[in-house]
Parts: sequence; C-alpha cells; structure tokens
Amino acid sequence: MLLERVVADPPYPWTCVVDQPRGRLYVSLWAQAAVAVIDTQQWRVTGRIEVEEHPNEMLLAPDGERLFVANANRNTVSVLDTATGRPVETPT
Repeated sequence: MLLERVVADPPYPWTCVVDQPRGRLYVSLWAQAAVAVIDTQQWRVTGRIEVEEHPNEMLLAPDGERLFVANANRNTVSVLDTATGRPVETPT
C-alpha cells in the first residue's frame, strides 16, 4: 500500500477527497491523526498534515482553499489551509 511506505504503523485510511484542479487527493489517516496529501499525477505522497485523533470525514471548500476534517476522538473539526498544508483552526 502506498501510505504504508511512508510510515511504519498502519494508517487505516478512512476517506478520500479529490482536489481535481490542483491534482491532489487528501486521505484521512484514522490511526495516525493526520491527512495524507497525494499527487494524483505521480501517485505519491507529497505531504502529511497533522490533525487531532481519528480524522474521518472531510469536506473541501468550493474554492479549494480550505479542507475541513472531522476528528472523531475529540469531537472537533480541523480547518486546513490547502496552500500551506497547515492547520489554521481547530474550534473546540
């Protein structure tokens, strides 16, 4: 599996969101409190964005600038900046 080459522990991918204009695939990694960023042209992991425990459902904003990630273990939503690959907010 592509993601297992990046990290030693099984990531347990939960869901995927495609950002077609930017050629990216976002994958929530349930067991690793992170979201993998995959380049869909080369099919390789190009980044990881740390979020809170057990990320599951995700929603990409219509403009593609923000990715909203539900964190099941904390009952929160992380708001990620897709341009910088960093969390910008996690409301409690």
